[in-house]
Formats: sequence, C-alpha cells, structure tokens
Amino acid sequence: MKKIILIILISISTNLFADAGYAYRFFINVDVAGENLIGYVYHYSYEKFQQNEDFYSYLKRTSSKNEINIYKNIKTLSFGINYDFTVKDSEVKINFLKNKSIRISEYLSFTPSYRLIKLNEKEFRIINQKGINYIFINKEGEEDIFSENCSDILITTDEITQLNQEKEKIKPLLVKKVKELRTIKGQKEEPYFKYYSKLQKEFLDKNYLLISVCSAL
Repeated sequence: MKKIILIILISISTNLFADAGYAYRFFINVDVAGENLIGYVYHYSYEKFQQNEDFYSYLKRTSSKNEINIYKNIKTLSFGINYDFTVKDSEVKINFLKNKSIRISEYLSFTPSYRLIKLNEKEFRIINQKGINYIFINKEGEEDIFSENCSDILITTDEITQLNQEKEKIKPLLVKKVKELRTIKGQKEEPYFKYYSKLQKEFLDKNYLLISVCSAL
C-alpha cells in the first residue's frame, strides 16, 4: 500500500467513527512484564467515556479488539485543527485484557477525525524541529482538490517567502493532475496517490514535508 494512503487515511484501522460518535486521546501508564509503559492511546466509540470511569471496563465494553496501541512519543501541531504526529511503527501493542490496571493521567476528547499522523523518521525530524513554518497548498472545500475533506500542507524550517515560492510550484501540478483524472474513467485513487507520493519524495529530499490532513466527512 502506498505511503500516501497511510498518511491520508491516518490510522484508519483504529478510526472507525470519522462521521459520528466520540474520539479520545488518553494519556496512560501501565505495568507490562515488569516495565512501566507511559504514552497515549487513541480510542473511538459511539459510547461516551464518563469522567472517573474505570478505563479497563470502558475498553472492554467499547473496543472490538483486545489490544490497544500505546504511542510513547507524539508531537502536536495546529493547522486550525490540532494533529498529532508520531513515528510509524513506534507504538507498543498490549493486550488490555491481561493488563487491567491501566491508569489514566489525563485525557481529551476531540471531534472525530483523522488526528494521528504516522511519519517515517526523516519526516518526523522535520516537524520536530524548532522554528518550523507551514503553508497550505490547498484547503479542504476548494475547487480542484482530490479529496473534499483534506488539505495539503507544506512544512519546513524555511521562511514563509520561500514556502510561498514552493507553493506556486506545487499547486498547479496538483490541480493539473486532478483535472486530468476527471477525464478518465475507472479508478482514480491509485494514479493520484502514486503521483502525490512522487512529489512527497522530491520535496522530502529538499527537507520539506508535504502531507495531507483530513477532517471528518
């Protein structure tokens, strides 16, 4: 599966409730095989979590799986909506049925969306730097974008003036590809994602991160 699919669909394997229900980010700690794990758990459910409720009981009642993923390191950035970034495959998976004493330090609720974005290590180093800037290439709802609920963003440590110059290069390319795909029949996702992935690699080589962030439909 293409990397861009993972980025656009942002943890879709855990996000089954993008259009309804409740979304939570829990900051938890739990003892597993003598090791204390501390990190974040994302959970989506049609059932509301009640403050001071036993977390184990809530998971058992609302989770379709016996496992949860703990993300030990995240970076939160705001592009009008907050998004969390983490390194892909860095999560720790545990069977919560075997670890009933999961302790919640804090939690937040957010509008169900694709909040967690997984990046490779090189991509994560870009957003984890000090003094990063960003610019919207396209915003959701605009004409001639591939996904109506997604925005394309370019992130780097360069000045805004340089970002604007790069935007002028990228936007016409994406618009041209969208218009081109409208003229053909059949499946359009794969050729678009393949093209987008190619642009991502080109800009990553220049220390720019090109991503799509998506809100709930």
